[in-house]
Amino acid sequence: MEEERTGVNAPVPAEPATLAGHLLRIMDEAVVCADADGRVVLANEAAGRLFGRDPAGMVGRDLSELIPPEYRQSHGRWMREFARDGGRSRLMAARSQVKAARADGTVVPVEASIAHAAVDGRPMFLAVLREASGQTEAIRRLRESERRLAEAARLASLGFWEWDVATGVLYWSEEIFRIFGRDPGNGAPGYEEFLESVHPEDRPLVERAVAAAMEGEPYLVEHRLVRPGGEVRHVREHGVVTFAAGRPARMFGTVQDLTDRLRAEQEIRRLALLDDLTGLPNRNTFREALARHAATASADARLGLLCVDLDQFKLVNDNLGHGTGDLLLVAAAQRIRACVRGADLACRLGGDEFTVLLPGLDGPDTAADIAERVLQSLRKPFQVNGRELFVTGSVGITLAPDHGTDPEQLQANADSAMYAAKEAGRDCARLFTPALAAAVSGRATLAEQLRLALRDGGLSLHYQPILAVDGGAVVGCEALLRWRHPRVGDIPPASFIPVAEETGLIGEVGAWALRTACAEVGAMAGGAPMLAVNVSPREFRSPGYVDRVARILAEVGFPASRLCLELTEGVVLRDIDAARESLRSLRALGIRIALDDFGTGYSSLSYLARLPVDSLKIDRSFMREVTGEDCDAPLARSIIGIGLALGLGVTAEGVEDGSQLAFLRRHGCHQAQGYHLSRPMPAPDFAAFLARHGRAAA
Repeated sequence: MEEERTGVNAPVPAEPATLAGHLLRIMDEAVVCADADGRVVLANEAAGRLFGRDPAGMVGRDLSELIPPEYRQSHGRWMREFARDGGRSRLMAARSQVKAARADGTVVPVEASIAHAAVDGRPMFLAVLREASGQTEAIRRLRESERRLAEAARLASLGFWEWDVATGVLYWSEEIFRIFGRDPGNGAPGYEEFLESVHPEDRPLVERAVAAAMEGEPYLVEHRLVRPGGEVRHVREHGVVTFAAGRPARMFGTVQDLTDRLRAEQEIRRLALLDDLTGLPNRNTFREALARHAATASADARLGLLCVDLDQFKLVNDNLGHGTGDLLLVAAAQRIRACVRGADLACRLGGDEFTVLLPGLDGPDTAADIAERVLQSLRKPFQVNGRELFVTGSVGITLAPDHGTDPEQLQANADSAMYAAKEAGRDCARLFTPALAAAVSGRATLAEQLRLALRDGGLSLHYQPILAVDGGAVVGCEALLRWRHPRVGDIPPASFIPVAEETGLIGEVGAWALRTACAEVGAMAGGAPMLAVNVSPREFRSPGYVDRVARILAEVGFPASRLCLELTEGVVLRDIDAARESLRSLRALGIRIALDDFGTGYSSLSYLARLPVDSLKIDRSFMREVTGEDCDAPLARSIIGIGLALGLGVTAEGVEDGSQLAFLRRHGCHQAQGYHLSRPMPAPDFAAFLARHGRAAA
């Protein structure tokens, strides 16, 4: 029974070939067997994983393909010696460190045990291999480090090179190929080819730097290179030379592409020195140049300084938008730059303010000539966004050392002269004088005091009655601004209104005047008569003007039908399309519109017929022509005729005597105002006047 049990349970011996194959498949170690000719005859699956190959595909291949190229010659010698001594020099248990080459070219350190044996009378080599213990992770980290280094080099535009001085062969990293614009597939060039890539003007510099490095000097040079397509790049090279037997052997170094950085630095410098809108030198450049030239100015080589300001530029911004205003500034800058000499410097300080530095002048005449050229260039119409725009310039001129050498003082002098040009009617130039400085100082003081008067209740309104020419009934009144200074006394509007315009206070002053007039006249017994209020050019063109008027009327409760806004011809004609739109909006509220001082500006039947206005006001200068009852006064008569022909109301200002009133009655003028009829008066006095004289029918 025991024998039967033994026979039943005894293991069946496996075929030797089957067992060996099974063992080879499950082994973690790579097994490679080669014949005496070095041909692989067997490789297990672990060998395929180690070498990155198909195990079946390894059979029949030369064993040297599994060895890195630099070790193949020594490996061949070792294999021959190993075969001669029958493998006694290596035992299976004796492990050695060798290098293995994967299919992708990666070199892997492995531990190998190698045996020599005869199989069926044929000599065979059997190798059992595994990746060197502890080195796989190190290799992975090394590869990752190399990848990060290559990425860092790319981001820094930094390439690495090595030059064998004896052979002239260069090794380039991938980044250098990119910097030089060359194909890595063509290999690194020789030294002479490298020199040909250097910009011809910089080639001697590089050759001198290399020669000095061969003598032991540091190699550090910046130069330009020319890519195959002609693009020029700026690079910095740094390197060191190693010596053998006292002679240069190898040179190692880096190349860094500086082009993008240099371009960025140039752009930063440009932005710091140039105006980004017009491309002219900016305020910083102007100040530096002014200080430099002022310090060297002399009686034989004066420095001229022009301050150029565009007249009424703010109206373009307010009515047509900042985009149109910017295009106008660019065009004006181009014209100003075209007017100056080669050594002169045209700058934009900001807004619509430009300056021109004129070094090397022998006197003021040249500065005046250039200023006149600038003025003439600005008078020509500008074509902007399909519109024809007209602006002029006001120019102030100062000279160094005649008017000082302090840069800030010279700039203040030019500003003073420029404001004098504006006061003279704009579109002209003025040379600085000490008297101008005093006037500017007085204007600044006046502006500050006007601001205080507006805040502290120092302004008031008087009302001049407007009467019907036939019958003498009171038709309405015109509100006139008054300012009584606590120390100086009454300051006439002709003195402070221009200052309010220049400083931007006119908006606050105008809003105060409209609100106050509506409140005072609206409170009069019997209801409000027709109220006429003057509107300044800057106020009318300011954004939101129509909305502000509507809001004030609503807040005060004054009927829009009893308000007449008076505007001069110049206000309307500066941009007739925009003005017509605003006038239509005002009339839609019920407000009446009068053209003030008619006949003193651009009087034209063609534009007058296009404007939504209700009446004309004859300027007092035309009434002075009426010197007696028999006087013809053709201009005043013509204006009355125009108004009647167009169905407009006509009011004459400045009626000083009875003969003028008779003239108006004879020619059909509707209304009149002036000292012959009544002087302006405070609100309570006008209310009493209204009660005495009676109202005209509404």
